Amino acid sequence: MHLFFGLLSIAIRVVIVAGAGALAIARGLFTGLVLTGQVVQARRRLANGLHCPRGHLVETESATYSCSACGYTYEGGSQWLCPNPECGATTPYVNCWCGLSVSSPYRFLHR
Repeated sequence: MHLFFGLLSIAIRVVIVAGAGALAIARGLFTGLVLTGQVVQARRRLANGLHCPRGHLVETESATYSCSACGYTYEGGSQWLCPNPECGATTPYVNCWCGLSVSSPYRFLHR
């Protein structure tokens, strides 16, 4: 009788661990699919340049930028990531010359 309950206890633990593992794998696959979809969406948004809601082209590469977090001024590179090794801040949005904001297409899983 004790052998039966011992085996039953082991079987229940195996089922619980297998279920938890399956859920972790499913969650990882789901997150991977969502992230892949957002990368594809970002590439589509940037295919013809990034535009503000009024339709103006917003420059995001190869200009002079200033980081709003640390004040570091730099030329070239990307407007979305500060190259200062002490800062490294990411920009959630930039402003068009008309004053409207454009959200960063690189801010995955933050919408």
